[in-house]
Amino acid sequence: KTNENRAKVYAGAGAKIITIMAAVGLEALWNTREAVAKIPSCECASCECELAGVTVLTSLDPPGCETIYGGSPKAIVLKFATILKAAGIRLMVCSGEELEYLNKYPALKRIGKITPGMVPKWMPQPTDQKRTMTPEETVENGALFLVIGRALTNPPAEIGDSVRAAELIVEEIAKVLFKKALKDYYINLDPTSIYHLTDEEIVKIATVFGAYWQYDYKAAEEEGKVGMHAILKSERHSDGFFVSKIL
Repeated sequence: KTNENRAKVYAGAGAKIITIMAAVGLEALWNTREAVAKIPSCECASCECELAGVTVLTSLDPPGCETIYGGSPKAIVLKFATILKAAGIRLMVCSGEELEYLNKYPALKRIGKITPGMVPKWMPQPTDQKRTMTPEETVENGALFLVIGRALTNPPAEIGDSVRAAELIVEEIAKVLFKKALKDYYINLDPTSIYHLTDEEIVKIATVFGAYWQYDYKAAEEEGKVGMHAILKSERHSDGFFVSKIL
């Protein structure tokens, strides 16, 4: 009853996400979710309040996880994720290191991942966090929410204040989201649909991918077109990845 009573108090106070240890077991997880759902002020029907099952803390390295749970972080997180799904809980907390592994299981993709242990590239590696990842890598691997602490509250002096740290993190995440959106948009896409993009969007694509513009002499000579193509840092031509636009 302890978890149920605690969750009901938080939900009644307007909490949006309430954490609960996945290790409490299926019955306790199920009963706690049911208890929260019965609180009118919680508005769970519209997803205003959700339980998030905490799996293996990011402060545990593989040996520590083995000592406590009898298995590797990936194996234990997978076990907890399966229990959370069975309990009808739609959010879970895990490190970025488990995200790609969990993505291999289609049944678990619908569980939203909340990921702590965020360490940007410009942030020193903390000694108390054993399983960490950069914000952009975490988003790329499918995290729904990021838990960011010291990188914002105490950034390195060369970065500046918390506002500048937040701006850098947002920029890093934005690039990943932009790339993911482009990848989804251009898979099996008819090349002629490039004309749906504006000139500004095309330039933005090239900027994000670190591409440079090159005059298309061949198109001008052989096809009578005057065009520009984007060439990626990898020297790969834009055609087949994202299609260039005749300007």
